[in-house]
Amino acid sequence: MRKILLTVCSIFLFLGCEKNDTSDEYSATELTGQWVSTTIIEDVPLGHIWGNGECLYAVGGALGVNINEHLGTILKKTNGEWVVEKADFDARLVLLGIAGVSCNEIYAVGRIADGLDSGILLKFNGLVWEEIRGNINFTKIKVINGIVYITTWDGLYKIESDELVKIYDSNDFIVTDVWGIQSKLFIVGYNLDKDYIMKFDGTSWSAMLEEDKLQGNYLDHIEGISENEIYATGTGGNVLKYDGASWETLISGLLPVGGFKIYESKEFYIATSRYLTGNKIYKYNIELNELTTVFEADIPFYGLWGSIDIGIYALGLNGTIVHNDIIR
Repeated sequence: MRKILLTVCSIFLFLGCEKNDTSDEYSATELTGQWVSTTIIEDVPLGHIWGNGECLYAVGGALGVNINEHLGTILKKTNGEWVVEKADFDARLVLLGIAGVSCNEIYAVGRIADGLDSGILLKFNGLVWEEIRGNINFTKIKVINGIVYITTWDGLYKIESDELVKIYDSNDFIVTDVWGIQSKLFIVGYNLDKDYIMKFDGTSWSAMLEEDKLQGNYLDHIEGISENEIYATGTGGNVLKYDGASWETLISGLLPVGGFKIYESKEFYIATSRYLTGNKIYKYNIELNELTTVFEADIPFYGLWGSIDIGIYALGLNGTIVHNDIIR
């Protein structure tokens, strides 16, 4: 049943900074506040983005019904323009995630249309994209403390010497995201009946949610500021917060969440993903406990990324990228 649930979802997707010494002082990481929407490739839903001050990549695709349409795409921003880095795949696929250790070591994961157990893992070595296919259903990829982690339908993996090594075996739920700090890891996921948040303390795994508490969130995202301040959210439209002692509902009643990102430890951004209409990008001020709408759109958003090097980027249907750059 859990494979059927995620398959349906996949089809629709598919340091402190010093003040600058000018008359108008601002933080070197302050955002412009202007959200710009650009359509890159109309037929390709975009699912995730990763980058730093030196490179920026986006991925997408769709498991479309037309067997002649191979929409799997990797985009790269070059000289201010988005160009197709790779789209010559020989199968229908959707790329669900991308993350890098550096601009010369980047990984992307996705699913191929040919069967339920058909995943794809790509690695960019600075020159070319290498491709590995297997029977693992990937959901997301993250780099934490220089280590590449991949979440899947059956657990959590990390990459060691170009090999996938399973470090958590999930028999009961789909693992959808991972976040970590120092030697600790946190994962989220769900099945048809309940949500899961698991913690690895450096030695063993333990459950963080009580059996009958905070269910129905369909958790897809987890990220924190410290091990005592962590946030999780998903298609249930709620944002949960961990304060070092317990998880509680911080925000409720949103549309399904398609993207979540903490920016500079003082605010986080949420992008919603209801099909076609009424979607928004929100900014939440952590100190003021204030949620505001910063952008509205008639497309669903499938990914959100931000860093102090590039600003905030959201991706969605029709090859759309919405961004708010840092002031330069």
